Amino acid sequence: MGKKKHNLPALEDKRDEPISEAMQYHIGGGEVSVSMDDITVAMPKTVYQKLISYVMATGDEISGLGMCKKQGSIIRIYELIMPKQQNSGSTTELDEADVSKIVTDMVRNGRDLSELRMWWHKVA
Repeated sequence: MGKKKHNLPALEDKRDEPISEAMQYHIGGGEVSVSMDDITVAMPKTVYQKLISYVMATGDEISGLGMCKKQGSIIRIYELIMPKQQNSGSTTELDEADVSKIVTDMVRNGRDLSELRMWWHKVA
């Protein structure tokens, strides 16, 4: 099954200035992606569903990390990491000891830390 293209309205920042007039949202082939200008961010549907589950699980702010690879103009997110954290309706603070443990475990397991390049955040 091919990718379905959906035109989304331009996103706007807090000053009501358009971020992009050409944002495209794609679903298909087991992947979800968003393209804007000359860059695409893509992830498997399973990763997208996990991200949405984290976001929907709280009314507070929340943050997480992610593993990704850049392939040409595509950034592929392939894993989400949820460190312990303290969150409220206006702040989020990752637990430094837990982040250190996560990174140490990754090194011990031979993981490529250069792919730990994503920090995501959901505003309450």
